[in-house]
Amino acid sequence: ISNPQRIPKLQELADATEYPPKHTHLKLQSGTNEACYSDQRKFGHVLLKDSMDDFDELAPDAWTELMVNDPGHHQKQHQQQHTSINPEVVRKVMGQSKGIKAILLQQKHNDNAAVSGVGNWVADEVLYQSKMHPDQKYLTKEQAEDLLQKLHGILEIAVQCVEGDSFPKEWLFHYRWSQGKNVKDAFGRTITKLKSGQRTSAIVSSIQKLIKSQKPSKVEKPPKEKQSLTLTPDSDETSGINSNQMLDSKSLSRKRKMVIISPAGSGMGEETCGQTGLSKNPIPPAKSGVRRRSPRFPS
Repeated sequence: ISNPQRIPKLQELADATEYPPKHTHLKLQSGTNEACYSDQRKFGHVLLKDSMDDFDELAPDAWTELMVNDPGHHQKQHQQQHTSINPEVVRKVMGQSKGIKAILLQQKHNDNAAVSGVGNWVADEVLYQSKMHPDQKYLTKEQAEDLLQKLHGILEIAVQCVEGDSFPKEWLFHYRWSQGKNVKDAFGRTITKLKSGQRTSAIVSSIQKLIKSQKPSKVEKPPKEKQSLTLTPDSDETSGINSNQMLDSKSLSRKRKMVIISPAGSGMGEETCGQTGLSKNPIPPAKSGVRRRSPRFPS
């Protein structure tokens, strides 16, 4: 995306000096403002929609939705809210039999994507900085958290650089597009190319080693939410329960099984069991030498 004031100096537009740049397929104008969409390799596409419903198909955004507020952290007044990595994203990244780069490149919930918005060069950059091979499988929780933390940091810097700053000189970004057999990174290490996640990947094999012996680790399941029920004075379930009391489904099940039985031999007739609608005949007196089982009551 470019405008008259700025043409981004990415690979495809590195030499562009005229506006609109070459390979521009769409120009958007609003008053005196305008922007152009250029795509030399035609990997992207543009859709015109009446609603934003299509975005619901996407996994959490890797920049804006990867970090969540940490409710377990107590901060003082006027301090910045403490954040942590979205635990659901961590669970989707770790323990998978698919290579980590393929996971990062997935975008939609239907594809079991962990995040959305990660393209090829960003995936290469985060794996380079994490010293992880793109085909690495079965990430541990610690590996997943470290990788996602670096991913968020890379995107934070990349967004800031849109305003005109250049990416840090030590990033793989500056060298990954170079051609030849002896391409080096900022530290003089050899960069090689391979296919991963059906895309070309630039790696430094001396630090991004594939650990084939790594086995699946236990993935913690998300805690189940309690099903709560608000009881009102008119409810059939309120016998002996305060109307403002909240019960989960397990407590409610126990309440339904509570019954009142008239004492044995009291001469009382059939006894109604609270407000649950259950009823049982009185327990007959135990006969001498006969062992009596406790009655079973319907739930």
